[in-house]
Formats: sequence, C-alpha cells, structure tokens
Amino acid sequence: MSGDRDLSQIDYLDILQQEYFLNMLKSKIYLKFNDRLYYKKVMSYKKEKILNLSEKNFLPNIFSDESLFKKYRANIFPKQGLPNVRLNRKEIDQYYSTGSDVRIDTEEAILIGKIQSFDGSYVRVKLKGEDSIRPFSFKVVTRIFY
Repeated sequence: MSGDRDLSQIDYLDILQQEYFLNMLKSKIYLKFNDRLYYKKVMSYKKEKILNLSEKNFLPNIFSDESLFKKYRANIFPKQGLPNVRLNRKEIDQYYSTGSDVRIDTEEAILIGKIQSFDGSYVRVKLKGEDSIRPFSFKVVTRIFY
C-alpha cells in the first residue's frame, strides 16, 4: 500500500480490515497450496496490525466487534455472484474453478451444485440431485466457502 503515511489512523484501520478479508478470499480461491499459505500469512500480518492499531487507540475492530466483522466480510463476500472487489482474470477463473461447490440464485429457487466448467461468461454446473449439466450466468453463481 503506497502513501499510507498520508492516511488518518481511522482510514488506515479501515483499509487494513478490508485487506484482511480480501486476503481471506484469495486464501480460499487460489488452487496452489503455497499461494493459499502466502495469503494466510498476509492475513496474520494484517490481523496483528489491526489489533495493535485498535488497542493503541481504543478502537473497535473486526476481531472485537461482531457487527464490524459481518459488515467488512459482506463488503468482500457477496450474497450473489463475484466478490465485490477487483479481481484479475486468473482470480476470476480460480473463483469459478472446476469442482467448486456453488449456490445458484434464480427467480424460482436457490440451487446447489458443483462447477464443471467456466468460459468467462457462463458457469456450467452439475446440480445436486440431477444428472445433467446446466449453464448459468456467472452473475448468479456464488462459491460456497468453508
């Protein structure tokens, strides 16, 4: 993060908390173990900075306030579709990687399935309890994370 010296402590804390969840997302979508490990390590550093800054200034944070945790998490992890952050093409492909569990929100129902393929626009999903594979717009397909 460049220019962090120009930020107020409140703005810096806000950015750290956003970055914590962004790194959480990346630790879940990247396929390579070393990449996942790297983002978990970054999360650990972010957590330490968040806790230190909050303690020093007696400020609530995502680890001490459940409502803040939910608010920041919801900003990154959407109810539907892609995360609410800028992802590059590789990250989008990994978000919709083959074999991932997903939820599909349609007007008729909420469906559950596994991704079979992704072509950049449509996600082909084998729905639970069905033998066929159905295409859905990526905008209605959301990854299920542990």
